[in-house]
Amino acid sequence: MKSLTTLISLLALAGLASCGPATDAGCAGWRAVRVADATVDYLAAHDEAALEALIAHHETGQRLGCWR
Repeated sequence: MKSLTTLISLLALAGLASCGPATDAGCAGWRAVRVADATVDYLAAHDEAALEALIAHHETGQRLGCWR
């Protein structure tokens, strides 16, 4: 019986932990990363993988509607 009570308590706490005010938390990881043109040029010349990741980040943020 004690394990059932513990399980119910844990489930209730897990449910409460997910409750909170509505925010734009869905976009928290997708804020726009602003870089200077010179930075883009540098990445294109020296670190294409980083530039591709930056572009993918921006495309994902736009697709999710976090910014335009």
